[in-house]
Amino acid sequence: MKIAINPYGSTILNEYINLMIESFRMAYPDTEICEDPGFKKNYAAYKDIDVLWLNWYENLPSNPKQIIKAIIFKVIKLLILKRKKVKIIATFHNRQPHEVKFRRLNLLFYKWYLCKADNIIILCEGSRDILRNYIGAKNMHKVILALHPAYHCTPRIYPPADKKKPFSILFFGLLRPYKNVEMIIELAKEHPDILFNIAGQPITEEYGAYIHEISKGSENINLSLRYQSQEDIDHLIEQS
Repeated sequence: MKIAINPYGSTILNEYINLMIESFRMAYPDTEICEDPGFKKNYAAYKDIDVLWLNWYENLPSNPKQIIKAIIFKVIKLLILKRKKVKIIATFHNRQPHEVKFRRLNLLFYKWYLCKADNIIILCEGSRDILRNYIGAKNMHKVILALHPAYHCTPRIYPPADKKKPFSILFFGLLRPYKNVEMIIELAKEHPDILFNIAGQPITEEYGAYIHEISKGSENINLSLRYQSQEDIDHLIEQS
């Protein structure tokens, strides 16, 4: 069996995909895994692919001139692949896409896409009730619970806290406006005796510049605005 994954490789900002690929290879060592070839070449690129596993496929551009074009492209792609008997698997990461300008249109496409998928992976039992409202009870048979794989973590025995060092708080992950990073910065300004570490890749360069700007003048805020590897995160946790 051959599985194509979208997104894959250098485009991934979320470690979930890599952990799932590792899990696939452990469970099914004979399975071939590759990147979604896309339709930029031609439709024949999918001729030997059995499964297309999609993540965050519901995300659409915020530009009004691009959103309709993106929806049409994504709908045509799924319809052609379904006709070619390629099995479509969707992961239900979020109740709805983040930071969208056309929420109704985006949600309408999201529900259509989930209904077209052959299987839907959920990461927790709580997603079932939400999906039932999206795809209807008749489609719930294709929902599969596959828990988030465990992150690699080296067990440690931590020494007693050094009272001479300031109390330290860590926030890490992909930095996006809906995560209330600004609120953390405001809290840091109210508590100068506490060290605040904010680490992660901003969703855009503009948002990263904005985080830098509103953090100016606060010596108790440490910013590391870039992608954090598992080793980076381990180190940050040790310091917090």
